[in-house]
Amino acid sequence: MKILIVDDSKTSVKLIEELIKHAFRDFVYQSAFNGKEGLECYNKTKDFDLIITDYQMPCINGNCLIKQIKQINSNILSICISSESFIKDDDIFDFILQKPIHKEEFISILQKIKNNYNV
Repeated sequence: MKILIVDDSKTSVKLIEELIKHAFRDFVYQSAFNGKEGLECYNKTKDFDLIITDYQMPCINGNCLIKQIKQINSNILSICISSESFIKDDDIFDFILQKPIHKEEFISILQKIKNNYNV
């Protein structure tokens, strides 16, 4: 599975990368540090199966990022990770996780995606 991680917190990106690396050695990931950079990364190859994005970011927030990517690929899967208790248009995301990230919950969602979505 090819994953694009988009979060303006380098600490969060590092945590997500470490969780993926240790639990799913066959997954490939790339990281971007704001929504604009994430959209540029996606548009370069359009070769991702999953977008993991923070909700609140500078330039383009997670909601707008996923909306723009879904205009290109309506089948792209997404996980929103947020410290916000209310997420506007939350139905755009396939999964929503609250910060702080809980390892077991995060791994469980990735396993569910791996098992159920042919990616």
